[in-house]
Amino acid sequence: MKRQIICIVMLFFVIGICSICSADSTGNALSAKSFSLKGKVWLPDGDKLIQVNSVAGYVEMSAGQALRQAFTFKKGYSIFANGTKAKIRLKTSPTVIYTRHDPSESGVALLTVEENRRSIWVEQKAGSNLAEFSPEENDMKYDEEMIEDDIYKLTFRKPLKPGEYGFITPGGHTKYLIYDFAVEP
Repeated sequence: MKRQIICIVMLFFVIGICSICSADSTGNALSAKSFSLKGKVWLPDGDKLIQVNSVAGYVEMSAGQALRQAFTFKKGYSIFANGTKAKIRLKTSPTVIYTRHDPSESGVALLTVEENRRSIWVEQKAGSNLAEFSPEENDMKYDEEMIEDDIYKLTFRKPLKPGEYGFITPGGHTKYLIYDFAVEP
């Protein structure tokens, strides 16, 4: 009887382990353990995942932004991130990014490097709540797939060229979370 109970427990353990495993489109096995409990965004690095930490993003309204809005008839604003370089520097362009954030409220953008910060212009058409990064070539389009209950796999439609990037998601009224990384030339 004792042996039967141990076998049944071991069977449930094996079934449980198999049910939390999945594989990405390249066949690499990813388990729930691959995604740390406190992390929100990850990039693949070989056969492991790197947790990407966020930097604070903010909106700073200026006279130039107001003038730009007046002549384009589009509501727009810049999102800024302090610093000119991301800590995570990739030698090859990632094809995917994983996140716990809702992809419909987030995006990946090529950031413009300024004196002591990075930025992206965001445009919102009149009468719409949807916004897009501008110019269009700085808006990195992706296809989304839910691979676990709260983990999304975002597959980029085109390779990312060298530069500073941010996975940008709302983080308050005029604040954003920017999970930054760079692709080296």
